[in-house]
Amino acid sequence: CFICGQAGAATQCCNPDCDVSFHLPCAVEDGRCELQTFEPWSAFCPAHSRVQSVTVTPEPGTVCIICMEPVDDRRTYRTLVCPACNNAWFHRRCAQAQAFFVGPNRYCCPNCRNHTDFSLEMQQMGVFVPSR
Repeated sequence: CFICGQAGAATQCCNPDCDVSFHLPCAVEDGRCELQTFEPWSAFCPAHSRVQSVTVTPEPGTVCIICMEPVDDRRTYRTLVCPACNNAWFHRRCAQAQAFFVGPNRYCCPNCRNHTDFSLEMQQMGVFVPSR
């Protein structure tokens, strides 16, 4: 496991040119790996985690709408934007915390309140939305 250094890592990065492997619990706790929790059940190491395919980038000084701390000033794996309003920026860890807190029926953009597009996009980007 590239995270904890222990043997027995059964999850491997889905990039065909990558041989990085990790324990699933380590990846969840660490937060740097992309874990898609729906078909086709993909997992990616930090070097191969996808960046959201949107046309907007955060302006300098943009803050996470959840924690009010600054977000990266460019599109990164750690930074997500609502696909409906293209105006609400989040840290991945904040979007994940919100999903755990509110569950699937109330998981929506805190800015525009869009549920369908927001929830689907966050899940496609590796945010786990648990069923209750």
